[in-house]
Amino acid sequence: AIMLGLRTTQGINRSRFSQQFGVPVEDRLDREQYELLLESGHLVSGGNRLRLSEDGISEADQIALRLLR
Repeated sequence: AIMLGLRTTQGINRSRFSQQFGVPVEDRLDREQYELLLESGHLVSGGNRLRLSEDGISEADQIALRLLR
């Protein structure tokens, strides 16, 4: 769900993810990589969404691997 959600322009709907899996999406991510990707601008956290930036989309596979370790 995370890998597929990050491949969409809308990204991951936090509320829907939490309802479906019983935990916040951030609890399923490598926290260190999550913070680094936010700081680098590859990952965008806003409102109820978590998505890749335009730069991040071109590296979607590598980013997903980093987040899902």
